[in-house]
Amino acid sequence: MHPQIKPSPAVPPNTVYLPTLLPAIEGLLRRGLAVERIEAVFQRSLEEIRTPLVRVPILMSRRFWDLAVEYSGDPGIGLELGLDLLSRQPNGLSYLFDAESSLKRGFEHLVRYMAEFQGHFRSEVVFRGDEAQVRLYDCGSLKAAPQMVDYVMAGLCALVRRKMLSCGQPGLPLRHLSFAHSALTEASRHATALQASVSWEQPWHALHFDRDLFVREVTRRDEALVSRLQALIADIDQRSRPTLLAEVCDQIALELSNGPTLEAFCSRRHITRRTARRRLQAQGGQYSDLLDEYRRYRAYDLLKGSSLNLIEVTDLLGYRDLSSFSRAFQRWYGSSPGAWRERFAKPQKR
Repeated sequence: MHPQIKPSPAVPPNTVYLPTLLPAIEGLLRRGLAVERIEAVFQRSLEEIRTPLVRVPILMSRRFWDLAVEYSGDPGIGLELGLDLLSRQPNGLSYLFDAESSLKRGFEHLVRYMAEFQGHFRSEVVFRGDEAQVRLYDCGSLKAAPQMVDYVMAGLCALVRRKMLSCGQPGLPLRHLSFAHSALTEASRHATALQASVSWEQPWHALHFDRDLFVREVTRRDEALVSRLQALIADIDQRSRPTLLAEVCDQIALELSNGPTLEAFCSRRHITRRTARRRLQAQGGQYSDLLDEYRRYRAYDLLKGSSLNLIEVTDLLGYRDLSSFSRAFQRWYGSSPGAWRERFAKPQKR
């Protein structure tokens, strides 16, 4: 018997560790995307984007994937950018995975640290009969773009494939892949690229493994290296302090339904509005714009992924009345929220 490997409890994360997106950023730059457009997304110079230890608000991840789809014209761009994720940008977590003796031990670290690195996701390992499932739960304050899901799943497949090859076992112990979203392009594209069968619109994202291969020790555990890498990850966490921009976005995410304000944030932080505005501007944001952008993405998530009625969505977004929400939605998407939902969304059962 193997116990389930559970994620640690955590509040909904609202930041992304920017180095996890760096391979995708570099991939778009190699495809010819102008540096200035990347810098506009993150409100940082490319040099700053390439700096270790940077965390950014989760809404910047949504901005980035919007840009990636717009520029490439390919809804499946996340899959393409994720296929070479590990070869382009190994990090402490991938090295930790490599240093372990089995896939099970490697994914134990993933379960522990994933929310710190990926922002959008938590994970757990579940054993069912002769199968081991690595499940990913979208728990960010904003949902991950489907391209982000594809990017992460492709990276995990590459991680497993690299480990098995390094152990002299070229076979991939992966049986199946589950995605919670619907297929973005032709359904066979993922199966071909990831070398496994794929199903869509499932309760969660998951990698399905042969249980025996998942728990089997394929190499000796490097105890010293594991300890050093765990210390490195702890150091990254300690040194990755949130910016004022990230703290403002945290407040917006947590208090959205109550109508968050800059005044309330400043009162809680004991700083003046003038100081907060100046620091926010230096970090690339204005409070009103951040609140509007967060509402736009949250409205998209709620209308597409739930059966909440429009009044309930209005309340969750912190608008005074439905007409205020409808005017904002018309400005964002060129449609009333009800008409948009009928055309584009597939409300799920609550």
